[in-house]
Amino acid sequence: MKKIIIIGAGGHSEACINIIDRDKSFEITAILDNKKTGSILNYQILGNDNLIDQLRDEIENAFIGVGQIKEYFNRKNIYDRLKEKLFILPNIISLNSIVSKFTNIQDGNIIMDNAVIGPKVYIGNANIINTGSVIEHGVKIDNFCHISTNVVINGEAKIGEGTFIGSGSIIANGVKIGKNCFIKMGSKITSDLLDETKI
Repeated sequence: MKKIIIIGAGGHSEACINIIDRDKSFEITAILDNKKTGSILNYQILGNDNLIDQLRDEIENAFIGVGQIKEYFNRKNIYDRLKEKLFILPNIISLNSIVSKFTNIQDGNIIMDNAVIGPKVYIGNANIINTGSVIEHGVKIDNFCHISTNVVINGEAKIGEGTFIGSGSIIANGVKIGKNCFIKMGSKITSDLLDETKI
């Protein structure tokens, strides 16, 4: 089993650890956090992210366990740092999800339990596809997005970099959502949104 380190020890990290631990996809060797000490889900927090360089000598896989709601820059900075150190950022895909073999998924994504991803979907780098989300055919999701629980993104829609879509929201077929948008829980989006839109 390949070893992996996880950056972050908050609530989102707990959800990631739960899937990694349960599905036996990797052996969690170290968890790093800049604020917390102690343990998380029976895994010891080894220290802060100053240990990244040291750990790279013995571990080649890393995953971003830091969540994202109001902004994506923290996740992007961690991603860039890990890639600079030549870590492999694998995709963590729950065995309880349904992912079409015709989907194109890049690096460092997590796809949570009961997510459904249709054919010809493109998912960029370091996205969170949360529990119960439905991503229909031909959707394009750029980098560093958070698609929250039970979101439905209908066919051919496009989601710009860093966008957050709140739980239970529905994105209509073919809609284009710009970069770094914030869409609140339970929204119904039926027309295009410009970059930086907050609703």
